[in-house]
Amino acid sequence: MNVYTIVFIGKDKELYDTIIQSLTVYEFSYFSFDDLDKFAGFAAKNIVNIIMFSADSENMAKDGSFKKLLVRKDRKIPVFIFSRPALYYARDKDFAGNLAEKIKQALGQNILPRKQAEFGIIKLGKTAKVTSEKREAPRLRASIPFELYADETRAKKFDARLRNISAGGLSLNTKTVLPDRDSFFCCFSIEEEEKYSLKAVKLRSTLAEDHYHTALRFSKISSADYNHINSYARVIDFLKKTRIFEEFSDDDLRFVVRAGKKIFAREGQIVFSENIEGRNLYIVISGKIKISRNSLVQASSGEKYLATMHPGEFFGEMALLRKMKRSAAAQALTDSVLFQIDRDHLEHILLEHQDIALKLYRTFISAFIERLDNSNQSLIDSPFSIPAENLKL
Repeated sequence: MNVYTIVFIGKDKELYDTIIQSLTVYEFSYFSFDDLDKFAGFAAKNIVNIIMFSADSENMAKDGSFKKLLVRKDRKIPVFIFSRPALYYARDKDFAGNLAEKIKQALGQNILPRKQAEFGIIKLGKTAKVTSEKREAPRLRASIPFELYADETRAKKFDARLRNISAGGLSLNTKTVLPDRDSFFCCFSIEEEEKYSLKAVKLRSTLAEDHYHTALRFSKISSADYNHINSYARVIDFLKKTRIFEEFSDDDLRFVVRAGKKIFAREGQIVFSENIEGRNLYIVISGKIKISRNSLVQASSGEKYLATMHPGEFFGEMALLRKMKRSAAAQALTDSVLFQIDRDHLEHILLEHQDIALKLYRTFISAFIERLDNSNQSLIDSPFSIPAENLKL
């Protein structure tokens, strides 16, 4: 879901936390491995943009098998080696700025994608609820695998059902009140192949009819885990407030998120061009996207402006409905963050979950009909619908 992936190799967790804190304003996804075999398995399935070694793992960077993993089809993955202890970098006031500059150079970028403090003004769907409550970490209400234990030994397991979870903690239901103790051990999985084991303390417990609602706060969580969980929950929280996903539950959106990822588009960057085959749907998380096409009128020439997409709006969905060429081009007017959904990945999910497919196609049809009802011909020809010459009513 994130724009760039940084992988840590080694066991110096303190160093990695220091690096993450130095890059906290940027939109990165972090993973860590303590040996090359685990990293190789990950790299075979995922795109890796940067690799970082600590002093304890520096020798692994010289391993011949590792050097083979560095080369991708399009380029060589850059490697950073930090040979000093975390405290050294933490005391260096210029460390964060210098590291960001070196990452820009390694990635060949002039700027790095920044996290959005807020995703901007979301155009809410008809049934979306507006609340004045503000949380630092949004809650995920989904049926994710979850187990609660007394401690790390997992000798004693509590019968508990998860209600919701965030990067800060979770709430759950139990038939009996949980005992007052120093801490609990929470085991859960949000995304496939990404498991968490975190300590938590009990905040409160309330009797509700025949069961108890209990709130737990994570007593110790790394910056990497916090960012992973929070980023995932924020994307789902954003998507379910948009019109296209207003009928979707958090569980539904977990399947959608598997088919997509967040991408960063710099100001002026072309998201897609006209007359190329479409493969992705885009939802604007932040920024602005211009939709335009070449004029088809003989008396005029050049670009014809159609629309500007703002946060919460989607475009290019015809690529998910049928294989056809784009009827217009999309370009970033400002630095923008988009959620891109891949057609092939989504089709695989929709075949297994027909209820999700029905909700999605119903939204597309509704949007298409609205464009037809609009008297402005330019909107009918927009990428929200099929080209006018293909209409058969």
